[in-house]
Amino acid sequence: MKKDYKKLELDKILDLLSQNAYCDVCRERIKKIKPSFDIDTVKTEIAKTDDAFTLSSKFGTPKFYNIKDICFGAKRAQQGSSLSLRELMDIGMFLREVSEWYSQCSGIQTSLTEYFEQLSVNKHLENMITNAIISEEELADSASPQLAAIRRSIQRKSLAVRERLDKLIKSQSTQKYLQESLVTMRDGRFVVPVKTEYKSEISGLVHDTSATGATLFIEPMAVIQLNNQLRELEIQEKKEIEAVLADLSNQAAPYTESIL
Repeated sequence: MKKDYKKLELDKILDLLSQNAYCDVCRERIKKIKPSFDIDTVKTEIAKTDDAFTLSSKFGTPKFYNIKDICFGAKRAQQGSSLSLRELMDIGMFLREVSEWYSQCSGIQTSLTEYFEQLSVNKHLENMITNAIISEEELADSASPQLAAIRRSIQRKSLAVRERLDKLIKSQSTQKYLQESLVTMRDGRFVVPVKTEYKSEISGLVHDTSATGATLFIEPMAVIQLNNQLRELEIQEKKEIEAVLADLSNQAAPYTESIL
């Protein structure tokens, strides 16, 4: 039978079709398509193709080319895993774009209606994802009240550390020990650049040294406790971000079933 497929150049047809797929998963599924010998099945599939062509001719083709491959993320959501910001954004975009496109076809019943109805979007969830995610690397403060509160505390604590270090570097008794009068970061902690020969004059923890060895980046004792508190807040922030992503992923899971 495969010899007949070859003679009919089915492989070439499927290859051409796969080139228009929006993701690798779809391309692989297309290449595995086999002809049906059941007349009712054939009629049903032809009707779907005809309806898809009719809808595309009347309303334009959905912008699948802008959509990322979301099958892997959808499968992970179904398994109870927390998705990344990028995965949540892509799933939200997929459901939103397809749903918005099909809304133009309201009232038009076709053989594809049942498939599009499965892609209905929970508007509340869509708004949550849109409002919570700024980019694939950043979650908005408004993602949760706890996250907003933690970030306000981080800002206040950071300001307190900087103010204390600013007083230190502006002090005439201290300036002569510094390579530069500035506050910088090393290992996620605020430090000041101290000339190596004066390291004993600034009590604190050494976090780094310059390439030339002329400068030590020291965390003064005066801010160690504040830096510790800041680090604790940053850990809380990370845990809250993980909790928000887990919650969004859990809520998104039911709406990814039709994608798989």
